Amino acid sequence: MERLWESQDYDNQRIALATNGSMLVIARQNVQNPADAGLWVAPKGVDPRPLGIKADQFIVGPNGNFLAVTQEGGVGLIPLTPNAGAPQFLEAIEQALDFSPNGKELLLTQQNPDFSHSLVIYDLQDRTQREILRGPYPLLSCRFDPRSQPRAYCLQADFIQREGEPVQPEPYLAVINLTNGQVRPLLALPNYPEVDLTIAPDGLGLMFDQVATGPSMGSHDLLTNSQRSIVDGRVWLLPLPGDLAMETDADPDPQELTAGFAPRWMP
Repeated sequence: MERLWESQDYDNQRIALATNGSMLVIARQNVQNPADAGLWVAPKGVDPRPLGIKADQFIVGPNGNFLAVTQEGGVGLIPLTPNAGAPQFLEAIEQALDFSPNGKELLLTQQNPDFSHSLVIYDLQDRTQREILRGPYPLLSCRFDPRSQPRAYCLQADFIQREGEPVQPEPYLAVINLTNGQVRPLLALPNYPEVDLTIAPDGLGLMFDQVATGPSMGSHDLLTNSQRSIVDGRVWLLPLPGDLAMETDADPDPQELTAGFAPRWMP
């Protein structure tokens, strides 16, 4: 293990690493002055420098050229290298979900004037966007198939209201053909509103977690993104099909791997 930076002055809270390892983006907060918080960038082998941008949600492109940051009113695209061009701002975009494996496209969610939600692909070179599908509920998460096939694996949600209970999101995993917008639900995930998914670099498998939560009871609790305490967790593996014939693929057969949460693949 190699220690990169100390934490006496700044609390290093979240990181995003380019797939090729060339760029690291860190969300940091000054331990003496909480108002001094924002994103820092560190090219490989270089100490981090502040970007002057505050953000809770951000992803970095696979080649380290671009940073996509969710901001008020849209998503900002911040160039991180001299050849990446000028900054861009995409209005009315809710969230940046994932960069394509070659770093040329970006999956986004967009809220429309009729309160529906769209899955959109944005071309970073042509600066054009294309709507893939539209529905009543936002997508929770999406990942490109790393095998450069025109599809994505997404967490979507139906909102269910049972008698005597508040409305609750019920997520499910689906595969989406990015050419024609065809959606095939793969796996229902009831009773687990917060799910973290990650796809193997070779595209042969997908891991996701299912966590049981409760109110936070102390400063040492493990927390979800909604700041609820994790009391139990299970990690599952789902083998992925190798072609786009989604209507003929067999039903998925997830395998429970281990206790835990927030799984990640080694390169």
